[in-house]
Amino acid sequence: MQIYVKYIFLFIIAVFFSENLLSIPYSSGKKFYIAFPSNYYPDAEKKLYITSNITSTVNVYMPSPIFNNNYTVYAYQTTEVNLPQNSELKVSDSLSYTTIRVTSDNDIAVYGINKRLTVTDAFLALPVESLGTEYIIQSYPSSLTENPSTGGSQFAVVGTKDNTYVTITLPINTGPYFAGVPYSVTLQTGQAYYLKATGLPGNDLSGTKISSNYPVAVFGSHQCANVPDNELFCDYLIEQLPPVTSWGKEFIIVPLAGRKNGDTYRFLASEDNCDIYLDGLKITTLNKNEIYEAIIDGPGYISSTGRILLTQYANGVSYDNPTNDIGDPFMMIIPPVEQFLSSYTIYSPDIGTPVTLTSNFLNLIVNKSDKSNIKVDATPVPSFIFTDLSYGDFSVARVSVNTGTHNITGELPFLVLVYGFNWRESYGYPAGTALYDFVSSPTPTITNTITATITKTLTPTKTSTITKTMTYDNTFTITETLTITKTPSITKTQTEEFTKTNTPTITRTLTKTITPTNSITATITLTITNTFTITITQTITKTLTETPTFTITESATLTMTPSITHTPLPPTVTMTQTPSEPELEIKITGNFPNPFNKGTFIVFWLSKEAEIDLKIFTVSGEIVNEKAKLNGIYGINKFYWDGKNKFNREVASGVFIYKIRANDEKKEVIKWGKLICVR
Repeated sequence: MQIYVKYIFLFIIAVFFSENLLSIPYSSGKKFYIAFPSNYYPDAEKKLYITSNITSTVNVYMPSPIFNNNYTVYAYQTTEVNLPQNSELKVSDSLSYTTIRVTSDNDIAVYGINKRLTVTDAFLALPVESLGTEYIIQSYPSSLTENPSTGGSQFAVVGTKDNTYVTITLPINTGPYFAGVPYSVTLQTGQAYYLKATGLPGNDLSGTKISSNYPVAVFGSHQCANVPDNELFCDYLIEQLPPVTSWGKEFIIVPLAGRKNGDTYRFLASEDNCDIYLDGLKITTLNKNEIYEAIIDGPGYISSTGRILLTQYANGVSYDNPTNDIGDPFMMIIPPVEQFLSSYTIYSPDIGTPVTLTSNFLNLIVNKSDKSNIKVDATPVPSFIFTDLSYGDFSVARVSVNTGTHNITGELPFLVLVYGFNWRESYGYPAGTALYDFVSSPTPTITNTITATITKTLTPTKTSTITKTMTYDNTFTITETLTITKTPSITKTQTEEFTKTNTPTITRTLTKTITPTNSITATITLTITNTFTITITQTITKTLTETPTFTITESATLTMTPSITHTPLPPTVTMTQTPSEPELEIKITGNFPNPFNKGTFIVFWLSKEAEIDLKIFTVSGEIVNEKAKLNGIYGINKFYWDGKNKFNREVASGVFIYKIRANDEKKEVIKWGKLICVR
């Protein structure tokens, strides 16, 4: 009887084990090297916004001009650091120590902003432990820039160790350097190399290859870009670029609130023969360093056969002529699904004038099963404002927030994009990202033979206007107006590896206002044009070890993209207040691959720092391997089991059980699990 109880006990659990417990690199850390490529206007303000989940002591240091200050960053609050006026890189093709080093005794998040009326943008800084040695520059081409001698595509590279050798290969002739001919520079710790192309039409340093012997920090920028390149007005662009090793293959895109007719996206490939798909339909094929640009209207699921960098751009005001010229270009890196986090502390800055207020927004991309668990400043986001995507397991929402610090949490990994608009002005940046190295630690894949047939039909109804009022839980009153216009059915068939019907562009604009009876309000206006009947048939074949056949029929529906106003209760902040310590908790995210052959990665989330003990067993209860007193960190943790026992011998095929024990001296938490080895 005791044996049966042991088997039942062991089989009700799920697995993660490794010889080493490692935290996944992500956008919070203890050391940062930052540079500001020059703004179109030399008098622009440079600022850092620093946040942390733990009260931290932070030092901000600049070698030139000398700047060396210490700051206390309080938990879940933001510290603003005003940098010296001349803290930007100005001389192209030169080395400079005009850089910023940020160090902390705890993990912090750092956001930078280069701010000046009508030419502002912000970026998420990446810590040293998340940097790499291979990058490809993303910027934007020049076109209508007012002054070609000053406004141009640019980038900066900052060394993190002495004697860092950097090799650069440009896509265009720039200064003394020829396209396609590599040249090298040597950087010391904290030293930057800066290069700018002239603002002549077509000049673009995007696609520049950067490689180095030590990790470097890389910034893609433009002094004043027109987006698209034939629209007014130009604006400053900047993002710190992730290393190529952390690029992904799955992305969710969401249109920017308050804008019309879609946003500009640029796709940059790291591999040859990279096919890119939007909602299952191929839109382009790229080779390494090639860029594809498109305007996409509405949310969607992006997938690719190779790793890509995806960047979203706000368009200039002349593109959609917004009321009072609110908005202008910015660039914003879209982290892949594989790099989502489960909590964020961000800062929404004020980029306005004394007359106009900044409209700040959050784009939320969450798992469908987790949309009822998303909170902004401890206030739940109403699940009904999320729109489920037809592809992938994700829902999206756009939330309006006030200027200031905001804490966003969920149960499962999700993504937050932060942006805002004012008069001919804008900023945007990702709230955070994991930076897992997919190249050095590739994920093994299992192949099958899968044949799928997908049929979609979209049928219009008669022209009508429908107005209705609904009440949710006696708390929110929603007024929704829907206008549908019927147009002739358009069908065109094209053959290319599979049969598909070209899909005409569907333009959708949705403004949603929900008026709260308490503290949350929003407004909805939906316009759907060019509605028609479309039939799409796809047949997709891939080769794997098994040969299942599936036939899938879907009835497609239009996806509404709401613009949501969510005004959470304003937080009360006391600078000396100490937040209550969270209770110890373990949440298992998943392991990959499973089943495994050579080894498997295991990921789990801790609510706070704790001591971790790991044991792995056979199903009969025999200990295969164990590790004790490992340091677990707050947030996502990762460890790897190479499939060997404590005698360093490979285990046989079968089911294995693990036990994770976390202890913070106040509480002990245990989680169990299983994994499968197939030799």
